[in-house]
Amino acid sequence: QAFLDQALLSCLRGQSPAPGGMRSSILLLAFAGAVQAATVSETFEIRNWVVDYQRPTNVPRKQPFDLGDDAKMGATLANNAYPAPSIEAFVGDDIEITIVNQMLAQEVDFVFEGVDEKQSAPHPISQQGGTFKYTMTASKPGTFWWHARLPTEAATGLKGALVVRAQDDPAASLYQEERILALSDAMQVPEVCLSPSGVSDLGCPEIDKATLNGQWGDDTNAYPLPVVEVQQGRCYRLRWLGMMSQPSHFQIDIQDHTVKVLDGGAPASFVSDFGVASGAGVDTVLCADQNPIIIKDYSIKMMYVGKSMTKSFSAKLRYSSGSASEKPNFHV
Repeated sequence: QAFLDQALLSCLRGQSPAPGGMRSSILLLAFAGAVQAATVSETFEIRNWVVDYQRPTNVPRKQPFDLGDDAKMGATLANNAYPAPSIEAFVGDDIEITIVNQMLAQEVDFVFEGVDEKQSAPHPISQQGGTFKYTMTASKPGTFWWHARLPTEAATGLKGALVVRAQDDPAASLYQEERILALSDAMQVPEVCLSPSGVSDLGCPEIDKATLNGQWGDDTNAYPLPVVEVQQGRCYRLRWLGMMSQPSHFQIDIQDHTVKVLDGGAPASFVSDFGVASGAGVDTVLCADQNPIIIKDYSIKMMYVGKSMTKSFSAKLRYSSGSASEKPNFHV
């Protein structure tokens, strides 16, 4: 390290490295310029919980005995969170995910989308303490997801974002903040309404409620709309993720705002609305460029478009009163 520091200092001063060290210095400097891959390690404990299916883990969170029969749901959660904790890495990183299955009677197995799995579970992880470490490599940038292999287990809470960032982000100059916005259908009894392949049957509607980062709302005191807080003058990379149980998509329209849709290395294009399909991520850049005086809320319309029905849901984009230098608070 001392030799590398001296070589860097010599080059900055326009001096030659010590005799005999020129070739080593060049190699070390080239090596120093490269971004080193890392290992991302996470441990997720899987447990059974009883939650309000319309906002499973949002604060304030009700105790199971305070939930009405029309809201109570038997959930399976990773680290007591819904959506499940996000996995975040850079291209080239290795990822190690240790699963500890503390469920009482269910085996579990997981799928990690968008990455190269090196070690997957040879069989489902047994209940009451079974453990397995999944290993994978992040080989391409994007917004992906990880989820239980069984659709019913995913629908009861075992699904979350898997974000792989480019080492050199071509869109980095377009935004100052980054957020993940996960869209999902919300079913009270997915074990009844979903077939083993994940198809809605047995007379259940294709969709009942929809959540944005685990929250559904109808703009009442009991169930307020999800709120995304932004600050005037700042731009945000919003990573939208479709975590729906069935093939479908949400059409997103943000009142009085256009967004740039990022498509790999292609130039970003401005659109007034865009779609987010199940199992897919869509990266957008939104700039808080309005000048609200009295009304500081803008509607986010989320139109579910499925195989047999469509249904509209809402959230709010809210301009906070803080200065642009302060970090925004995302309620969802």
